[in-house]
Amino acid sequence: MKLSYREVKRAAKMESEEGVKLWALAVLFNVHENTMSKYLRNYRKYGRSYWSNYPEEVNDGRPSW
Repeated sequence: MKLSYREVKRAAKMESEEGVKLWALAVLFNVHENTMSKYLRNYRKYGRSYWSNYPEEVNDGRPSW
């Protein structure tokens, strides 16, 4: 995977709390804007399990830890 769990978690926090735009996150993490969008979408859907062999959906769309 291009981005680690910690990087995506940090990007999601920057987007939601600090209002950093998607294109800026992509530049900061050195990935394409579509790649960043994919990671954030899957992070919200699967949480940390996205980085495992068998991702499972999170019930409320947020990580349960």
